[in-house]
Amino acid sequence: MVSLAPASDDVKDIMRYVYFCLGKESITYQDLIFFMAYDLKTYSPSNCEKLITAGKKQELLDISPDKIVTFKVNNLSKQQQGKTNLPIEDVLSALTEESMIDKAFAIKADRIVKCMMDPKTALFLTQFSNDAGNTIEVSIDGLKHVVHQDHDDDVAAFKGKKVFLKFLFKILKDKKDDPDVAQLIRQIHTDLKAWKFSYKKIE
Repeated sequence: MVSLAPASDDVKDIMRYVYFCLGKESITYQDLIFFMAYDLKTYSPSNCEKLITAGKKQELLDISPDKIVTFKVNNLSKQQQGKTNLPIEDVLSALTEESMIDKAFAIKADRIVKCMMDPKTALFLTQFSNDAGNTIEVSIDGLKHVVHQDHDDDVAAFKGKKVFLKFLFKILKDKKDDPDVAQLIRQIHTDLKAWKFSYKKIE
């Protein structure tokens, strides 16, 4: 028997899987969270809420005023193989300067001072401390389509490029299981031309 489980973390794949397992088009919001978190045992309740919100944004489901979730079955149909079907690790690697990936693994978790994702404003912001005690900031503004990256080395080589450097790769890899973060990464990858990348050297 072929498994219906999603091969990727794409919201459409996940919602298709949930719909097939559920076996019906409508369910209350709370019952859907319970079903995803405890019957399917695949996601935490907080991540279920984020996935449902992301599903609504992508018009994969509707949520009525009385909190009834109805799947839009036609919109859940299989899509052609493309960028959105790539595993998130492959998307991250495709967007990252190759020399930065190995360096990212050397960044210790205790250097992360702040990390926040605001799904309402599509803003992702992280601050790191460097060896000199200065703050290194990386951010993704999903509304303005701007990726900003502080860096502790020369940034001249990256002028004109649209790539992730070590600090942004580090935190995005750590947070890739957050549906809001994953969706933001995929937006960049799918429409890279629409995004502006800025780099700033921090001493």
